[in-house]
Amino acid sequence: MARLARQQAGFILLYVLAVMVVLSGLALSVAYRERVGVQLVHNVVDTTHDEYTLRSAVALCRAQLALAAQLEPLLKVQDASAKGVDVWQAGDERMVTIGESQVRIRLTAGAVSPDFNLFDEQELTRLFGAMGIDADKAKLHAKAVLAAKPADGFADREALRQISDLPSAVLLGAGKEGKEGKEGGGPSLVELVDVGSKSKRIDLDKTPLEVVAALGNLKPEQLIKLQRLRLAGPVNKEQALQTVGAELGKLLEGSESMLATLKIEGSDSWADVQLQRNGNTWNSSAFKLRRGQPEPNKQEEDAG
Repeated sequence: MARLARQQAGFILLYVLAVMVVLSGLALSVAYRERVGVQLVHNVVDTTHDEYTLRSAVALCRAQLALAAQLEPLLKVQDASAKGVDVWQAGDERMVTIGESQVRIRLTAGAVSPDFNLFDEQELTRLFGAMGIDADKAKLHAKAVLAAKPADGFADREALRQISDLPSAVLLGAGKEGKEGKEGGGPSLVELVDVGSKSKRIDLDKTPLEVVAALGNLKPEQLIKLQRLRLAGPVNKEQALQTVGAELGKLLEGSESMLATLKIEGSDSWADVQLQRNGNTWNSSAFKLRRGQPEPNKQEEDAG
């Protein structure tokens, strides 16, 4: 009898221990879920805060650039009423306070070369021709580009490297194809063009002559005149139109653009937004918050 009582007591003890183990597991599980839930809430709050902080910084950029556009006529004639006004412009890097956050804003001038996505077949053919490729191959290369272009366009220059039907010499600058099919030194497609600016406007001082020739259908002698103007200093628009020809006029149309890179100090949240001028106002492209990714300029500095 005593032995049976001891066995029952042992079973009860085991049962109690098993219940305690289960309850401990449940308690730990609930605590873990609570901790994860709190972390998720904090992450959502932080992300929302950072997004609206950077959106506010974009709105500030647009307002400051609009002010600069309105003051532009006064600044050109050095009117006294505009003296001492701190206007925002390309090349600026500024620190501003949004709420309780410090935001660093870097403004970069728009693309030097027009957006490659906007080139039509004739312009692509002329571009490849200006790169030293014979006429027949230039036409084939133009068709290859259009066939490879996604419906929403190439995302960036890196995407151009994936055009399998273009020779690596054309894409990467290993050389250029001559009339006899040989390779020699020359610019690469990736070096010449830009992707994503959504503009065909050229920079008289910086856009590669091959691109100017392709878009303006300019003759060699016109390109020589433009190159001479560049060597003499910053190219004046009116002088260029008179010296080179009216064909340049359409290449200078289009709105001014800038890239705004915004970074919250002490945080890994940042964004880059394309700004496009429309008269005295500035519009912004779609906003996308980035977290945990190095900003483009930081990548270039690290690579250097």
